Amino acid sequence: MSCYFENYVNSPKLLCIKSDLSTVSFASFWQDVAEQQAQIEQLETETWALWEQDSYEFLVLLFAALNAKKQVLLPPNRISDLEKELAEQNIYFLTRQTLQFEASQIFLKFDQNFLEQSSVYFYTSGSTGQPKKIPRTLAQLFNEVAGLNESFELPEQAIAIATVSHQHIYGLLFKLLWPLASGRSFYQNQVAFPEDVVDVEKKIAHLNIVNYVISSPALLKRWTTDVVLQDCITVYSSGGKLDSGIRPFVNVPITEVFGSSETGGIAHRQEDDALWTPFSNVEIRQSEQQELAVKANHACTQDWILTGDKIELVGLDNLKSPFKLLGRLDRIIKLEEKRLSLDAIEHKILELDDVSQCHVLVVEKEQLAALNDEYDNAASKLVSYSLKVARHSDMTREQAREVSALALQYKSGAITLEDFSRSINSNKNITQQAKDEFNLFAGSVKTAGDEAGKQNSLIAQLESTLYGVASGGDAAAGGIRNATNAL
Repeated sequence: MSCYFENYVNSPKLLCIKSDLSTVSFASFWQDVAEQQAQIEQLETETWALWEQDSYEFLVLLFAALNAKKQVLLPPNRISDLEKELAEQNIYFLTRQTLQFEASQIFLKFDQNFLEQSSVYFYTSGSTGQPKKIPRTLAQLFNEVAGLNESFELPEQAIAIATVSHQHIYGLLFKLLWPLASGRSFYQNQVAFPEDVVDVEKKIAHLNIVNYVISSPALLKRWTTDVVLQDCITVYSSGGKLDSGIRPFVNVPITEVFGSSETGGIAHRQEDDALWTPFSNVEIRQSEQQELAVKANHACTQDWILTGDKIELVGLDNLKSPFKLLGRLDRIIKLEEKRLSLDAIEHKILELDDVSQCHVLVVEKEQLAALNDEYDNAASKLVSYSLKVARHSDMTREQAREVSALALQYKSGAITLEDFSRSINSNKNITQQAKDEFNLFAGSVKTAGDEAGKQNSLIAQLESTLYGVASGGDAAAGGIRNATNAL
């Protein structure tokens, strides 16, 4: 299948389905691009920021600006702080231009030189903690589209429906550039909830074209079995790890995609905890520290890129080897599909007058839950063993009731582990062997409890500190809110 959009410049095929169910063909889209290009060419500014919620408007302005030989920045948002920061660099947000200059005919240049010279800049968190611009040429982006076509099978006709933004490289590639390069279609609006996806599918059912959904772990983890996708062949998920156990709630296969703005797509998988398979045009290897290194013709550089991810390769000498992700080696994290720098968060908080020191860390909810579960399990085993001692011993009924009562008091939280242990060990009616086994169980409870307690206490202290800062005055509280919004 062809992966170059110039094949569809004059095509009457369906490209965009708008929210009112009106449609735009490839030919009409490119005519719109040419008209906007004619206006944008007259603008003196060479670099523009582009942020549009409407996917069709975004795509028109992107290609119009690039054909007008402008540089395009794709910021993740349009908050006032970012607008001010860009304005200080004489960079302003591009919008649809009023038609003043005619585009007599479609004259769009799509040669290799254009593809390699046209650059789009994505914003992402760098390893130093400072946000940085990542340049990607159109040639690199369409190399990645070619890699998607080689790695995944989609019908010749399919409609992309997205719950993620096209401002980020994942949404841009899967929702817009892939259809544009392969003669497929996309639904104009980004949808917010699982139910909205199904509503869109029902609206476009009359077209008799299957669809695929571009989503994220943040939304998929809220999916329920009563939300049934229609005419959908697959769901793609990227932006963070998809929690185990989500797939059974969705009635079509889910393909996880792993990558970054610098590297582009790296690998994919279709089962929980499965190994990651590199894309067809990606090579990988690991450093001595087991750090993932990536090389691809769609990355921002043709050199090897270290990602900061720790991995375990199946085949050390195989550049296409499946691998297992073992976590991050730096302080860049993915939270609700957003890439965050813990260092940048610290820097922003330290700008507040009321904060002199701070340290940001992440406690994995799964890790904390596992620690609490381990503690609960150990405590349950201790109670069960104590009741077993009471039932199977030479003690009188009254003495057995005393031991059982102690166990139930501990289980209800009426007495501490220390009090429980002291009472059992001082009980002359319990054999030493039983006491020794009891103490083994009690030791496990104490170890698990101490570890879980440390984590819970740390979180409580952090919450208390943050609440203290926030209650220090309206300015401090507002500063924290502004810092959060900015990040």
